[in-house]
Amino acid sequence: MLRRWSREVDELFQYLGLLVAVCALLWSVWESGKQSKLHFFTIYTGRYHEISIHFPVDIESESFTFEKLDKETQESLLKWIRAFYNLCSEEHYLFTTKQAPKRAWKLWEDGMKSSFPKPAFKESWKTLSKYGYFDKQFVDFVEDIQNNDCPSP
Repeated sequence: MLRRWSREVDELFQYLGLLVAVCALLWSVWESGKQSKLHFFTIYTGRYHEISIHFPVDIESESFTFEKLDKETQESLLKWIRAFYNLCSEEHYLFTTKQAPKRAWKLWEDGMKSSFPKPAFKESWKTLSKYGYFDKQFVDFVEDIQNNDCPSP
């Protein structure tokens, strides 16, 4: 009887040990997912910062025009705005394919809705969109925002 009881206690401890190991594994996976989302967001925030530091201070101004810039500055700025639209296109793709967190997308989308209608971005979009850099879904998204229709994908 004591031997049977001892075996049952041993089995109980084995199951408890297994349960603790499974819980530790699940917690580790959950924490890893949180870290992955933070890393993901940090990378895109860093890329945005790297691009935006090349923008003139008044780029979001309603009075901004490319004409006031010399040709070399115009070309340089257009390259950085193209990088900005490329970043936005990636963010849009990641959200529409459910690879980006909804909260991150909301921040990105709000920024796009703020920037895209501004003269500097509208004017540069007319040039950049001609070259087929972007997929149709993103093109429609940008143009809807610029035409004040402001959709959510």
